[in-house]
Order: sequence, then structure tokens, then C-alpha cells
Amino acid sequence: MPRWARILVVLGSLSLATVAYVYFFGVQTFVAFLVRNEARKLPDIAQTPVPLPDLSISAAPHAKVSYFGYELELP
Repeated sequence: MPRWARILVVLGSLSLATVAYVYFFGVQTFVAFLVRNEARKLPDIAQTPVPLPDLSISAAPHAKVSYFGYELELP
């Protein structure tokens, strides 16, 4: 097979694979890139978690709630 024919077969295969990918996964890929781009614009996303400066527990009385037999203490 001549070299130009091999090049055309490879290009045809790549274009067919690209069309199939866009047909099956184009919308999902577009949405993923869109969400990634929008998330980069939010400053809160880039913040690194830091330890709390005060770990003490409040001595104030808290409300208690019972739900499905479990008793919870609300902060």
C-alpha cells in the first residue's frame, strides 16, 4: 500500500473515531469543560482548609430533638 494511502486510512480512522466520540459523549464533555471553567472563576473553590482557631465547646444549654428514636443535641 502506498504511503499516501496509509496516511488517508489513518486520517479517515481518526476522523471516524472523533465523530463517534462527539456523537456519544459530546454533550457530557462540553458540560464537564463548562463546569470546570466556571469553578475556576469562584474564589472559594481555591481556598485551602485551615484548622479552627478555637476548639472549645460551648457550655450554653442546647436544644434536644428526638427523631425516629434517636436523641440529638443541636448546637
